[in-house]
Amino acid sequence: MRKILLTVVAAVFSLTTQAQTWVNQNLMLTAYDGYMFDIETVDANVAWGALWNGTTGAATPYTADYARTIDGGTTWTIGTVTATAGLVISNIWPIDANTCYVAMCDVNAGGGAIYKTTDGGATWTPSSTAAMYSQSTSFCNVVYFADAQNGFAQGDPVGTGANKRYELWTTADGGANWTQVPVANIPALTNAGEYGITNLFSAIGDDIWFATTYGDVYHSSDKGLNWTKSATGLPSNVNSGNRQDISNIAFSDAMHGMVVQVNSTGYLIKATSDGGATWTSVTPVGTFYPGEISGVPGTSVFVCGSSNATYGYASAFSTDYGVTWTDIDNSASHTSFSFVNDSTGFGGEFIAAGNVGGAWKFSGHLAPAATVSCGDPTISSGITTVNNAVICFDSTMVATTNGILAPTVGTVHGFSLIVSSGDISGNTDPNSTGLVLGGTGTIPATSGTSSTSLPNDGTIFPAGVYYLTPIVYGNATGTGSIFNLTLDPNCTYTGNSVMVTLLAQGVACPTSVKNLDNTTFAVTGIYPVPVKNTLNMMVESQKSLVAEVTVKDVTGRVISNQTFTVQNGQNTVSVDVNSLSAGIYTVTVNNGNEQVTKKFVKE
Repeated sequence: MRKILLTVVAAVFSLTTQAQTWVNQNLMLTAYDGYMFDIETVDANVAWGALWNGTTGAATPYTADYARTIDGGTTWTIGTVTATAGLVISNIWPIDANTCYVAMCDVNAGGGAIYKTTDGGATWTPSSTAAMYSQSTSFCNVVYFADAQNGFAQGDPVGTGANKRYELWTTADGGANWTQVPVANIPALTNAGEYGITNLFSAIGDDIWFATTYGDVYHSSDKGLNWTKSATGLPSNVNSGNRQDISNIAFSDAMHGMVVQVNSTGYLIKATSDGGATWTSVTPVGTFYPGEISGVPGTSVFVCGSSNATYGYASAFSTDYGVTWTDIDNSASHTSFSFVNDSTGFGGEFIAAGNVGGAWKFSGHLAPAATVSCGDPTISSGITTVNNAVICFDSTMVATTNGILAPTVGTVHGFSLIVSSGDISGNTDPNSTGLVLGGTGTIPATSGTSSTSLPNDGTIFPAGVYYLTPIVYGNATGTGSIFNLTLDPNCTYTGNSVMVTLLAQGVACPTSVKNLDNTTFAVTGIYPVPVKNTLNMMVESQKSLVAEVTVKDVTGRVISNQTFTVQNGQNTVSVDVNSLSAGIYTVTVNNGNEQVTKKFVKE
């Protein structure tokens, strides 16, 4: 009986926090369905993004709108660049919380300009001169600053005959004055009809790269003054008039970069390890999402993502310059990324007007972890806490362990949470005690936080008193639950046990409602993740009431509307969503005075 129980335990424990996660933030976008198509992270507190109007039937998806946070994403503000009529944002480049540049273009008439703010977006003034992007074929695509003074701007080719070149400008005084890059410093075009694309560039310090519609990459290593050109070798794309379009480009350092072409049959990846001089084809290992790529400066890490039905709603990262990919998530929209290091970055998400979400803040680390050997004094099993010491029947226990640092040596290493019938604190061979009843399998995250949930419905553990104990280990052998592993006592670190009581059905529940932050009710969890046929919500209330539950799709269309009676204390509210198509939805619980909205993914 006990071994069968352990198999079930290992299967149903829900790991809710990984080493790398995205924290959803509210952009407060109300004017239209949309997203940030370009986002730039300054530091852990400051990020700016340029907005795209994704409303079906919109006259143009381009806007002059931007979003900004200066408090780590707790609040985002949306504003509009006050520019010449017809100009919309091509890309955005912030210097700090107050200073930011935008490249702007007229998608109908061409041309463009650079605008700058020094007061956080309260006012915007032209930074470019009248001569910039004023010719008949001009079109402003990109602005970039290596520092507060040295900047670069790129536009489509201008001139005639042998002198036709991309329109490139540099500044050394924060945009007060601009100098056009001489024709002699810019390689000739591959095709007279080629051009650049808004925001299709990458930059690391003094190095700048931009891609073209004929499969070329231009590179400058001196802030934009002198240029070389290389052919990536991407094939003709029938979706773009047989040009060799490049869809995305990203570099993580002066040598290593990637380009992606999304075409009629899928996508192709090329990579460089010599700054873009030569390119080789890459066949990714794992799932690659070609909607967006971004390099993490100074590392071997790249991040990719997607936000469509073809390639999914997901993100992943690579620690080997784009060859091997590991999912960060696989159930959310990702439209843009920007990282300043392996732990600090923001991203964008498509949302319907007025919906929650729209921005992401990264949590965790992307760079390869350093080896943690047995005996390392920094090793820690972490500290485990539970949401309540007494878990009412038909409620869910959530155990969270913070401060984990596990060994990284041996075939099997990582973190687990043990369920036992007695206290096993500090035991280096807990499986020998005879007290272990089950637990999670090996969670490979080497450090951070882990959260595990267990419904108290009598199907996994009967009512009774149990102990939850965090454990980290290296040099273990075996597979499956922690119970099935053979642990090395010299590389096993067991933390302090926490007692929890599971109440039986019919037993009066003495547990008070959790802190609801001065509200009368809260939705404290949604499961399973992703949702399959039934959406289950954990609802806690300070009084009995009737709640209205509304499910909407990403466009805001109401899918279902029902009422449920919620009792004082902990409740489980279940909604049949079997008929819903796979995708992202929101559920709103309204008690007449307050409402809570949560996002969920239907599988």
